[in-house]
Amino acid sequence: MDERLLATPCTIVSVGAGTADVYGDATESTTSTDTVCHYRQLSASELEGKAVEVTQWRVYLPGTVSLVGTDRLTINNDSYTLAGDPYPVRRPTTGLIDHLEVLVERAQ
Repeated sequence: MDERLLATPCTIVSVGAGTADVYGDATESTTSTDTVCHYRQLSASELEGKAVEVTQWRVYLPGTVSLVGTDRLTINNDSYTLAGDPYPVRRPTTGLIDHLEVLVERAQ
C-alpha cells in the first residue's frame, strides 16, 4: 500500500478488563495509541422503523500497529467498532506485513 494514503489521523482504543467496581462488577480499562489510516465507506443502512443508521467502513492501517478484534478506532471524533479481526496483508516480494485491513461499523 502506498504510505501516502495513510494520511488521516486515528486512534486505536485498546479495551481490556479493569478493576472491579464497588459492587464487584468488572470494569473496562482502555489505552489509546495514535496512528494514521485511510478509510472508505462500504455501505450504509437504516434499521427499519428506527432512526438508527449503521455504516460499514474498510480501514487501512500501517503494518506495524497492534490491533485485535475487541479494539475500537476513533477517526475524526467518530468511534468505530471492529466487525471482525484485522487482516494482515503481506507484501509478496518480502513476506513482511505491509499493512492491516479491518472492517469497522459505526451506529448513529
